[in-house]
Amino acid sequence: MKDGLTVIEQFRKAVLNHKKNNTVASTEKIFNKSASTIYRWHNQYAEEKTLAPKKRGGAHNVKIKAEEKGFFKELLDVKNDLTLKELQLAYYEKYNKRIGLSTISDELKRQGITRKKKFL
Repeated sequence: MKDGLTVIEQFRKAVLNHKKNNTVASTEKIFNKSASTIYRWHNQYAEEKTLAPKKRGGAHNVKIKAEEKGFFKELLDVKNDLTLKELQLAYYEKYNKRIGLSTISDELKRQGITRKKKFL
C-alpha cells in the first residue's frame, strides 16, 4: 500500500491524475475505462474525498426477531438431529411465521451451530 491507499485507489488516483492534464477521451483509451466511470470517480473524490470502492451488500432484512433467536438452539439442545425442514415446521407452529430454509441455515451459522456431527 503506497501512501495508505489500496491498489484500487492507487489506480483510480492515477486515472484522475492523467485526466487533469489530458482529455477524457485519451484517458479512456489509455486506462480502458469509460468516460462515465472516470467522471463518477472524479465526482466521488470531489464529494467524499475518497477513491475507495463503495461498500456493497450488508445486512439483509432479517425475518427472525431478536427474541426468537434462541429458539433453534433450544430445539437442537433437546434433539440435535433435527433437519432444517423440521426446524422450519417447528418455527411455524410456534410463531405462525413462514421462513425459508436458507434463513434458518444462516441463523444457525450466525449462532455458531454446525450441522456436522462430532465424534469423540
